[in-house]
Amino acid sequence: MRNLLRLMLSVAAVSGMTTSAGAAPLALDYFATPNTGGFVNIGGGYNTTVGPTANVGDLGASRTIRFTGTDGGVPGGAQYAIGNNNFSVSVPPDDIVQTSVAYTGLPSTAFNPGAALFLSLSGVDQAFTIGLDLLSGGEAGTVEATGDFNVAAIPGVQSIPFFFAGLTGTLGNFDTVRFRFNTTDVEALDFNLTANGGPPVTFDPNTPVPEPATLATFGLMGLMGLMGGYVARRRAKKAVVA
Repeated sequence: MRNLLRLMLSVAAVSGMTTSAGAAPLALDYFATPNTGGFVNIGGGYNTTVGPTANVGDLGASRTIRFTGTDGGVPGGAQYAIGNNNFSVSVPPDDIVQTSVAYTGLPSTAFNPGAALFLSLSGVDQAFTIGLDLLSGGEAGTVEATGDFNVAAIPGVQSIPFFFAGLTGTLGNFDTVRFRFNTTDVEALDFNLTANGGPPVTFDPNTPVPEPATLATFGLMGLMGLMGGYVARRRAKKAVVA
């Protein structure tokens, strides 16, 4: 099934077509394979790269995670863990760590503005910002579209939508998706990407896009309520692949 989905998207890219209106959501990452040793200290002066890890998710992307300390300090106990459909980051008080998660090797396809990415987030006790980049030519290539999304504290688990319509740039062909967590340097930021009735990171090429005025007025957090029913219906229809 995964190979069939990749073939369909590759054909669309070659022919210049966008994804079809009936395409189903795809898991960009399951975080299924555990790293060695559970929680691992983020060392190297808070400049640590994990990966690349090949063939993750339904599209067979390559995942690279980068941790960067921005407070000039030395490692003080910041940790990460991957596995069992979860990616967790824990940062101690007085420390600041930015985390980027990039997916390269995606089928280079021009998706419509109705596309969206979803992060299933939990364990967030303070507001922070997540940046989203769509790139061509890999992680070091050209940023085709970009945007920053404000996320409030999350007491439970919520599926956060990132609408392509809210990005600045051109929604042309791209082969890389990159999330940048904590772009505003919040201290002691903890967060989890976790399975909650669906994969931790999901791509949907056909999410209903709110009107531009709604995007501008409510922002990302105001849209969560609008998306709740939609996500619940999707989860009810689609079985989760562990």
